[in-house]
Amino acid sequence: MGISGKTFPENSRASQLCHCGFFVTVNILIGILGNEPQSLTNVTLHCQDPRGVNITLLEWSIPEIKSDGYVFFYRIRHSYESYQHERFKGRVELSDPSMKNGDVSVILKNVNVNDTGTYECRIITSNLSSGQRVQTGQNVTLPCRAPNNNKTITMVEWSRPDLGSEYVLFYRNKQFAPDNQHPSFKNRVDLQDRQMKDGDVSLILKNVTINDTGTYECRVVQRTNRRKRANLKTSPIRVINLHKEVEVGEDATLDCQGPHEGNILRVAWTKSDLKADDYVCFFREDRLYKTYQHESFKGRVELEDPNMKSGKMSIILHNVTVNDTGTYECHISYETDHSQRSEMKQETKLKVTPAGELKPRVCPL
Repeated sequence: MGISGKTFPENSRASQLCHCGFFVTVNILIGILGNEPQSLTNVTLHCQDPRGVNITLLEWSIPEIKSDGYVFFYRIRHSYESYQHERFKGRVELSDPSMKNGDVSVILKNVNVNDTGTYECRIITSNLSSGQRVQTGQNVTLPCRAPNNNKTITMVEWSRPDLGSEYVLFYRNKQFAPDNQHPSFKNRVDLQDRQMKDGDVSLILKNVTINDTGTYECRVVQRTNRRKRANLKTSPIRVINLHKEVEVGEDATLDCQGPHEGNILRVAWTKSDLKADDYVCFFREDRLYKTYQHESFKGRVELEDPNMKSGKMSIILHNVTVNDTGTYECHISYETDHSQRSEMKQETKLKVTPAGELKPRVCPL
């Protein structure tokens, strides 16, 4: 039996906008040569996250059958056979269960000609501490990482949607551009590593105040760009909603903005303290899957815009309790007009306080 395996480089077809140390897409092609195999063989499908951070979600899939299940699904230290396509159950395992050095390769057992196809590996990682709190006056680091593909970073933009055309920080051609920077951030922001080693474009925000609460977006360009305006017309690769604070019994809106254009394939809202197979809410192909929803959220969560117009994926959490306090993440998988698949992740930290005790003294991150 002849088997050929080919691993495409991470930057060959992967979206350059879905990476921030949190998403990686690798395409795997297995070719089965000749006629029906005389004996069954195992094949390793290679995929690795070079950054070595905490892997919270791993998906191996085949685009043609993804709507019916995954090749392999892993979330928060557990694999879930219930999410697998029937033909792969009992046949796929991690090459290294510890995923040392970001190795998320899988072994496909008992390969046959029906396994021929394109395999996709998607990774979501996190290096944030869910319990981190920043007092006013302290410094905070907002993490963001560009694809580590040996390409020179020519532009970095940190922005906040509520600031309009003004930036938090803008870097181009090895220097900062202060002309269009919002006045409140002048002399208070810097890159964590000005050399941007391994794609690190994390932002240091100094001497934080309650006015720094908001949604921060990170964008990068890794190629020559001769735009006349200092503006990047791309989806953010990392979005951080610093703070949301409400009182018991109120409704909380958790913001999430997807791409304005493109086909949204999946939206998953998670909470850091839930089990790996429980969601705040889960949508796939415009359908809500209540079976994946944690009991505590059933009947209490709805989309702010049921039509998801312009990519708006914000949810309303009704009648909040102190138990709703925590870190919420919105994961969006979408397809661009060029049939290129990308991922986005947005994060909000929610604090619920007893009625009458809401005091804006601390900025939780």
